[in-house]
Amino acid sequence: MDDISATSSTDIYNIFIASVKSSLHVVLMCFTGYFAAKYGIINKKLQKDLSSMVIKVFMPCLLFVNVGQIDIDTVAVKSIASPGQKF
Repeated sequence: MDDISATSSTDIYNIFIASVKSSLHVVLMCFTGYFAAKYGIINKKLQKDLSSMVIKVFMPCLLFVNVGQIDIDTVAVKSIASPGQKF
């Protein structure tokens, strides 16, 4: 019983650390952009251009990368059913 609780607490700890690291990356990028705009490193036109590039280029790329990493064998698909199976 102790092995199971030790394993689950280790898993929760690892998940917590991974989520904190991911969130920290996002927060640091936001603060970097905020301070760059505040101190005039990037102007309004560059802000609009960067925003447009993120929406039109990087977001679709991120979508394709994430879809490419999906393991099809582990995805449960309900549309593929044996004959006569009801949902």
